[in-house]
Amino acid sequence: PLLLTMPVACPSIEHCPLRCEAGLQRDERGCFQCECVPASRPEQCPTLSSQNCDKQCAHGYAKDAAGCVVCKCAKCPPLHQCMKHCLYGFESNSVGCPVCKCR
Repeated sequence: PLLLTMPVACPSIEHCPLRCEAGLQRDERGCFQCECVPASRPEQCPTLSSQNCDKQCAHGYAKDAAGCVVCKCAKCPPLHQCMKHCLYGFESNSVGCPVCKCR
């Protein structure tokens, strides 16, 4: 038999004024809360310079799993100016980069 499960109905965060560096926290059901995820700061990241990286990146540099900037260009521009909090994430453009439009 086919079993369908209804998605969790999450409360709206439409009026949440927070703009969080690491995004909004989620509760045990996976719903966004109007609370910031604590930003983790890498402590021992090497510094990029013209001596160790010769790349000129239109969208800035990529980051590794530890959050350190690496000498590799970021594929997509950051969404720093986007003020939307999207319950189901952002839409993507034709090259797979997120755009400031909710799904």
